[in-house]
Amino acid sequence: MDFEVVNTRHGFRLVQNGSVLSEVPGKPGPTHSVFDFLAASAVVLASGPRAALLGFAGGGMMAPLRALGSDLAICAVDLNHRGFDLFSAECKGWQGDLSFDRMDAATWLQDSDEFNVIIEDLSMPTEDDVEKPPVCWRELPEIMDSKLGNSGVIVTNILPSAGMSWKQMLKSFRGACRNSLLVHLNHFENKILIQTDQEFGARLVSNRLRKALRSIHSNQAREFRIERI
Repeated sequence: MDFEVVNTRHGFRLVQNGSVLSEVPGKPGPTHSVFDFLAASAVVLASGPRAALLGFAGGGMMAPLRALGSDLAICAVDLNHRGFDLFSAECKGWQGDLSFDRMDAATWLQDSDEFNVIIEDLSMPTEDDVEKPPVCWRELPEIMDSKLGNSGVIVTNILPSAGMSWKQMLKSFRGACRNSLLVHLNHFENKILIQTDQEFGARLVSNRLRKALRSIHSNQAREFRIERI
């Protein structure tokens, strides 16, 4: 099932089964959504210049990422190239260092070099909703561990999937990193799992995320909490 493109006041969004796959402003800035958290998490914890984005859709995290002043080189992969084509047509002037491959994410990552940041934002449609594909808890945790550079960070956008409880999902999505933090969002059912060998506590990361979100005037700056798991 393909997605629907909806024009908005400041750009466009991709919608599938009523769920927003990407919120894309026409210029760098906040989306006031989950994508602000994905971008801010990558920026405040990045230990190097190279990031993998698994599941590009329409590039929802690119506008907040560049608004935060990040020059991360984004290597993106998705099975559907239509969202990337739309993004490139509208946002090429500010996208920065961005490459795209149309491939299966697990195969692509397995064949790639190491990354300093891995952002996992994969999803698939069901009959009436959107959830995570099984590869996200079967193959990808081990592959992401193997492709993460020293002091790297994995940022995963988790949705309720396969009838699993959150406890079951977190157990399945976690890899070998020593430090795991969970971001609870006040206005979205998503949860964001941050994994790294860096010794960051929940309070420090919370303060850094809040500062980053405020700097781009995201209305999500106070709409979350973080726990260490």
